[in-house]
Amino acid sequence: MYTRGYTGAKRQNQRETFVYIEDDVRTATARIRSLTANICGMPAFDFTQLVRGELFVLADSLLTSNFQMKFEQSVSVPDAELQIILDFCDHYCQLYCKWLAALPDLCGAYLESQQHRNLYLISPTAAVANAGPEFTKTLKLFFGYSERTKPAFSVILLDAIAAVEIRRTIQRPWHVQLRRT
Repeated sequence: MYTRGYTGAKRQNQRETFVYIEDDVRTATARIRSLTANICGMPAFDFTQLVRGELFVLADSLLTSNFQMKFEQSVSVPDAELQIILDFCDHYCQLYCKWLAALPDLCGAYLESQQHRNLYLISPTAAVANAGPEFTKTLKLFFGYSERTKPAFSVILLDAIAAVEIRRTIQRPWHVQLRRT
């Protein structure tokens, strides 16, 4: 029905060969946008491979392999790279919201798939209806609710907080800045 609980490494990614390639992330983001426009329009097998496989592995790799070294060395993530990754995460969250909105219409397909265990392999609506665990696990990766992605979330969060503080300082009138010191 869905992927069983994750049985791999809990804290460290085993994909040491992952190399961040901007075009791959942009291509995945474009595929997410296309899927968001028509969530049940993809064949069941393709949907399953994309959501349960490719996007999950890409998100995991981006937020573990890509950030692990930078986190350990206290190296800041380049703004352009961070923006591409955040764009990927943003579009994935939009896809998740589209999935949530579609759930009421997918209840019949979900119930039918409970009677026929492999229906998600051939029925696009059953595939979409049963994608909840993968969507949820991927969102947990994004928001640092995974031992594996806490370092990435920390890097992103700390960089974002620093950027906001710099903007606030620049936007304050000079006399307000003086009072704080």
